[in-house]
Formats: sequence, structure tokens, C-alpha cells
Amino acid sequence: AQSTCIKEIVRIKNGFIECDPHQPNYIDIKFNVRINCNNGVHIIGEVQFLLRMMAEFKVKAHKYYNIMRKKEYFSNLKQVSLIKNNSDKQFMVAAKSGDHKTTLDILIKKQVHSLEQLQRINILNSALTQIYKHGNIKTLKVFLS
Repeated sequence: AQSTCIKEIVRIKNGFIECDPHQPNYIDIKFNVRINCNNGVHIIGEVQFLLRMMAEFKVKAHKYYNIMRKKEYFSNLKQVSLIKNNSDKQFMVAAKSGDHKTTLDILIKKQVHSLEQLQRINILNSALTQIYKHGNIKTLKVFLS
């Protein structure tokens, strides 16, 4: 039977190379490695090498890092809520990402049944620009059908 082991280093990030001695910051060397498991599954893991001083700093700074991550999470949640509650923003996101199903759903909810009604939507030009820019053909077909 094959044992679990590291098979390949897929990425190395050397923070010491990027370090600016005039602006001290957390630095380490990270190896992203591919690990083969016994069941044939491959996973990517991270191995960190750091100086003792950095390890001690990391332990102390982790609680502040968690606070910043929670702040970032709630900020992102607020932005998502604003988009979810605004059909024009949903329309733009759907158009940009090429989500033709959501684009069609929004048009139906807005009760758009004709090209004339579609032209009255204030964000139509912006949406069409995004659809064209990102090459979303299926979404463009929604507008033409």
C-alpha cells in the first residue's frame, strides 16, 4: 500500500526576498505542496518556515488578525446584502458574469416584455457594455429573444 506523502512542491513564496528592512513586517517562506493520499485523492497543503521571533509574533497577532477578518466579513456581507436587495445591481452582476438565467429572471420580475420596455431600463447600456466586454453570448441572446 502506498503511504501518504508530499509528491511535489507546487509553489514557493519567499517573504524574505520581498522584505523591506525599513518597514518591518511579518515574513516567512511558504511551500504549497501536493500531497497524495492513500485513496488516490490529491490535496494541496502549506508548509511554513519562519524565524522564532516571527512565530512568537504570529501567536500574539492572531487574535487581532481574527478581528480584522470578522470586520472584513461583515463589510462584505453588507455589500452582498445591498446587491441582493437592488435588482439593478443584480442585473449588472448577472450581465457581467454572463448569468443569462438570472438576467432573464430579473427581466421577468421587472415585467419587461418588449424591446421598448427594455430600452427604458436606465442601466441597459451599462449592462450591454458588460455583456459585450466579457463575451457573454447566451446573455446577449436573452436580450434579443
